[in-house]
Amino acid sequence: MSNRNTGGLAIDVDTRNAVVTLSGSVKSDAEAELAGRIAQNTRGVSSVENQLTVGEGSHCRRRGGTRSP
Repeated sequence: MSNRNTGGLAIDVDTRNAVVTLSGSVKSDAEAELAGRIAQNTRGVSSVENQLTVGEGSHCRRRGGTRSP
């Protein structure tokens, strides 16, 4: 997943029946939120399961949430 603000984050994107699931790790809540917004704003996406982990190593925490239009 990449746009000019994400810098090519290492995010796995899976899609099934117009539902996008994001997984992987990002450095901040802002990056996780941005990735979710990019996915949600993609034509044909009905909802986004944001399962991104924020942080590195032992300081990781899991974000959760589903966004629908």
